[in-house]
Amino acid sequence: MPDDALYQPDPDRVAALLRTEYGITAQTMAPTARGTETYNYRVESGEGPLFVKVYPPAADLDQARRAAALAHFTARAGLPVPALHPTTDRRLTTDGDPPLSVWEFVPHTGTAESGFTGTQWEAAGAALGHLHRVLAAHPDAAPVRQPAYKACDFDRGHRRLTATVEGYRAKAASGRPLTEFEAWAQQAAAEKLALLPRIAPLLDTLPALTVQIVHGDLTTPNLLLDGDDVAAIVDFRPTVARFAAWELARLGADPRSILATPHWLQGLARFTAAYRDAHPHGLPEDLTHMIAVGACYTINSTYPLAEPLRAPATVDKRLETYARARHAASMTMLRHLEDTRLRMAQPLR
Repeated sequence: MPDDALYQPDPDRVAALLRTEYGITAQTMAPTARGTETYNYRVESGEGPLFVKVYPPAADLDQARRAAALAHFTARAGLPVPALHPTTDRRLTTDGDPPLSVWEFVPHTGTAESGFTGTQWEAAGAALGHLHRVLAAHPDAAPVRQPAYKACDFDRGHRRLTATVEGYRAKAASGRPLTEFEAWAQQAAAEKLALLPRIAPLLDTLPALTVQIVHGDLTTPNLLLDGDDVAAIVDFRPTVARFAAWELARLGADPRSILATPHWLQGLARFTAAYRDAHPHGLPEDLTHMIAVGACYTINSTYPLAEPLRAPATVDKRLETYARARHAASMTMLRHLEDTRLRMAQPLR
């Protein structure tokens, strides 16, 4: 089985599956930005422009189908989510070789990977509020309140951070010198490990927060913008209930936005107010304490610090840049916990 990080599908085979499984004739087909877990094509056809996801050999197709079903659910509820094209026999993905899913292509868009600016903060907050309001009615799980400490498994985090530090130490001791990024990642993991005794009790001080069905990976690369407006929400994860505050922090406190401007707290307050307007029945405490949850979760995480040890083929300059930004942002969130709590509460009064 080929390494998924190096896997590239046969374009002719993809075009053949489009014909046999979807009844779609590809007039042109060009690779586009690769996803985290898929190889992607833009296809021009009689159906209009399409976005084709190709799943690698080791992909969990049940998970892929569940993710597609969640996106389909939100699109039918009026969210700006690309339409899913089922197969001719109404399946959400193919089971062929390779497996595919086919989506509407959203033109003339970019991502917010450089961070939110101007009214993009309000647009993003409103989009996430609308999304959480819709997903609160998902039949798989109704929203419930759970103790905030369940948002992080600090015992697991301690084990993984320890293993990351020791993994780099063992590599260096074996005579394989660490790269500059690996040396930095070892230091950052050690810094996080030293912080765990401080942050582990933090979530115990918070009130119970909402757990509900969420997008699962809503960061700025998965929010497509047309100018300052949200054009599309993409790349859903399989249906799973998680803390709403966790997802709020994933988007509202995305590292690229925190580091892009010294005024990120003002932007975050506007994001919060727009979310509340779009989801007025959401729990106010989810907004007030999202930075605490986000800081704890990020500091407790080894991603992407451990990637050179775990999956070296996935490490490139883009991932290295993101790793440094994510670590810096987590330290910034930690320094501003009380300030952000007060600021986030102001629009809710």
